[in-house]
Amino acid sequence: MVGNSVPIKDLEFVLIHVIYNLIVRYIKIQNKNLTLKNFNDALSNYINAIKSQLGVMYDLKHPRKDDE
Repeated sequence: MVGNSVPIKDLEFVLIHVIYNLIVRYIKIQNKNLTLKNFNDALSNYINAIKSQLGVMYDLKHPRKDDE
């Protein structure tokens, strides 16, 4: 587990680096060329998936009260 000693900017850079590599790998697995269009298409898919999963995580960590 990462402690508070790691600056948030370093964590953000690592996260972006990991996502970039996942996108490149995803394109290669589909036997597509690494073009800007293919990259942007895959990026859009990843962004939508991340938004969806973060929404689920938020709902799990912050259950709605009955009166909301």
